[in-house]
Amino acid sequence: MYFYALLLMAVSLPLSIFTTSLAQIILLANWIVEGRFHEKWERFRGNRALWIFLALYLMHATGLLWSTDAAYSLKDMRVKLPLFFLPLIVATSVPLVKQQVNRILLLFTMAVFAASMASVMALAGWLPVEVEGYRDLSLFISHIRFSLMIVLAILTVVYFLFIQRNSLSRFERIVYLVFLIWFPAFLVLLKSLSGIVILGFLAFILMARAVFEIRDPVIRFMVFV
Repeated sequence: MYFYALLLMAVSLPLSIFTTSLAQIILLANWIVEGRFHEKWERFRGNRALWIFLALYLMHATGLLWSTDAAYSLKDMRVKLPLFFLPLIVATSVPLVKQQVNRILLLFTMAVFAASMASVMALAGWLPVEVEGYRDLSLFISHIRFSLMIVLAILTVVYFLFIQRNSLSRFERIVYLVFLIWFPAFLVLLKSLSGIVILGFLAFILMARAVFEIRDPVIRFMVFV
């Protein structure tokens, strides 16, 4: 149930707020019902990165207690609550195998592609949706969140093309190359400055890492020049 709930959430993130919430409820309910809290506690104790992440969230939540706008504080805590319990659930549950992680990433990427295709169809007038500005191109979720998911989908495609390339068929490589061309182009069409800046920064980091992994210093110098 845990794995299938993650699959549902991966598909729903760019397409449906309702089913994303449903997947989160299923994950939380399954985490409680399956028990084995001693094992979960041991995983929690051994994951210091999780401690830091949860501590940052709790510090943010504590700071909201001094907010003059109580309604906004409660709404902000409710919206950001998944940032607390989702990492806790994933980090304390039985670790997924590599094949399961790849399947989740693949479905997420396909869902982002489907959402982008729906946006293009709406822009072309093929869907009964009014598109008055670039922000309206994000049909299912907020404009900024959609752009960030596109960036994540691009990173996923890079992962499959360069890290998992030996396990891909010729057809799969062609599909991922199409994704790698399409997603940045659509990000420009979406006119999301935050998404474009983040993508540019990550691209610089990845290219710099690739250059530093070149063993021949002469070739490395030529690349920098």
